[in-house]
Amino acid sequence: MGLPFQGPMVNKTLLDKAGLDIPETIADWEEMLAAFKEMGVRIPFSFGCDNKFAGLYNAFSGAYGVPAGSRFMDENGTAKFGPMQEGYKEFLTLFHKWYQNGWLDPDFLSKVQNKEVRNDFDAGEMGAGLLHISSVIRLPLVSVQHGKEEMEAVPAPYPVLKEGDQTHFRHYVTNFNQTPCYISADAEDPLTVIKWLDYLYSPEGIQEISWGTMGDERYEDTYYVDEEGKKKQTEFVTNNPNGLSPEEVMRQYLLRDTAMVWDWEMQSLMYQDERQQKGWSVWTDHTDFDYVMPDEMTMTADENDEFSKIMGDVETYVNEMSAKFIMGIAPLDDYDKFIKTLESMKIGRATEIQQAALDRYFAR
Repeated sequence: MGLPFQGPMVNKTLLDKAGLDIPETIADWEEMLAAFKEMGVRIPFSFGCDNKFAGLYNAFSGAYGVPAGSRFMDENGTAKFGPMQEGYKEFLTLFHKWYQNGWLDPDFLSKVQNKEVRNDFDAGEMGAGLLHISSVIRLPLVSVQHGKEEMEAVPAPYPVLKEGDQTHFRHYVTNFNQTPCYISADAEDPLTVIKWLDYLYSPEGIQEISWGTMGDERYEDTYYVDEEGKKKQTEFVTNNPNGLSPEEVMRQYLLRDTAMVWDWEMQSLMYQDERQQKGWSVWTDHTDFDYVMPDEMTMTADENDEFSKIMGDVETYVNEMSAKFIMGIAPLDDYDKFIKTLESMKIGRATEIQQAALDRYFAR
């Protein structure tokens, strides 16, 4: 539990050409991005903003002690709204500088993590970004497919202000899939759908989704049990006759994206490449997720209704203004006005509700 699968990633081939080491501090990152720009790298840095800063996984903002975008934080049991903290202005100031210098992708605002950002990096068009650990394997392959030299990718630590600093924000995965499920109002038999979803939490459901089938003559075996009693994937997965990658096989034949509980034995097998496992080590070095609000917090029905009404407008405003500050559409000198507007939008009351939910969480 708590392993990171997304984090800072650098094109090491370009980094070596620049004669630089893997960056650790914000200053290191600026030196590297300036070098990439000078070398003519098309996109020195990008991330999956998708208009809400989700794809940063709180990297860079975490160096200033705050989450990115419209998010609350848990600082030692105290709920705080990130944009209300001084560190958030410092984070925006940093990214505004990067945008002005041409280091930050000019189209960052609309970029989606697993589409444009991943494709740009794996094609060798991007120097650094926030990527899934699979890019350490994909970049050497895809860069060649795009007519470039074989390039190497390496995970970089979540950046800090000073070497040796500890940050409290990073990507992490819990035991349970956090993706919400919805049942269509047009479903003919919603009860059966609910029973099926419930089945996915059972030991049988977890195994079926994680490993697939064995000994069912209707289907190809997707796993077997070795002499030591450990489950292993068959060649149908690892060397698929139709040319599918293991990831594609698992999505088409195992419905892997419907997993409700992660099978860590399977996760370890999927990420057994040393280059991938290095990411787990690098991304947890000097970084934890202690300031991330717990997913298991609960609000009362009345609190949830009031909170939703406040935050609907607040989230839109914060994300829009964050983008404007970064792009220079709104001057950072107006940040005090930004804070006062948030206060008028009842962010204080929303913080009180978050604190009450956080208190109940710790009381449990």
